[in-house]
Amino acid sequence: MSIKTRNVMYKEYVKILELQESHFLDLKAIEIKPAKLTQTISAFANADGGEVYLGIAEKTISENGKQGKQRFWEGFKNQENANEFITTIDNLFRTEQGCLYEFLLFSNKNLILHIEIPKSNTLIRTSVQDVYLRRNAENKRQDEEGIRRILYDKGIEPFENQTISNIEIEEISSSNVLLYFLREKNIESEPLVWLNKEKLIRKNLPTVCGILLFSDLPQAVIPKNCGIKIYRYRTANSEGVRESLAFDPITIEGDIYGQIKTAVIKTREIV
Repeated sequence: MSIKTRNVMYKEYVKILELQESHFLDLKAIEIKPAKLTQTISAFANADGGEVYLGIAEKTISENGKQGKQRFWEGFKNQENANEFITTIDNLFRTEQGCLYEFLLFSNKNLILHIEIPKSNTLIRTSVQDVYLRRNAENKRQDEEGIRRILYDKGIEPFENQTISNIEIEEISSSNVLLYFLREKNIESEPLVWLNKEKLIRKNLPTVCGILLFSDLPQAVIPKNCGIKIYRYRTANSEGVRESLAFDPITIEGDIYGQIKTAVIKTREIV
């Protein structure tokens, strides 16, 4: 499919040259290598999407004895000259809809390639298989932990399915919570057999989901973000502040089933 060329009026021409790079916008000169540009494409796609104007050069100029930087509209002589960039970018989006392109033409100047990068539902790597993430006006290369966080955020790799190392299976297979659950639900199966069948144990290690559901005290294994706090504020404002707290926040811990049950009971008591 051919890419449309849109004529730009002077007002938009000036506006593009004055654009500020940000979390959603970047300007690049055509001297950039296609492989290098894929760092920006990967960063935008793995974050919230964005735009790239390819063909905006920035040069240092001297005026009245002072040096400063100025932008120039220096694009492609014709559409064919941009083919390598477009092909390289398209190859990053093999499993989903990729970028949108348009050429911008002002007066008798060369063509600027305007690229709209969507927020991706998958992990988008560069042409050399690195992963980048856009933060403010910077592309940040991600290490293994950063890649894992992106996978969690996109729902590609659920956190609850991850295993927890250095924790014995007995943390859940011999817990009072699990034994009570099996007995209450009339499940006639050995704990280990049932946990494996339900995928709550993987590679001989308990999963996050297994710990949350059936550890007697998940908070000892996963210290953050697996408890409930109940607040009450003596204010009619839409947002409460510490000064208007009716009492110190109530912390509810334990397995997930127990937390939900206790939180409901406690909230009813307070109300």
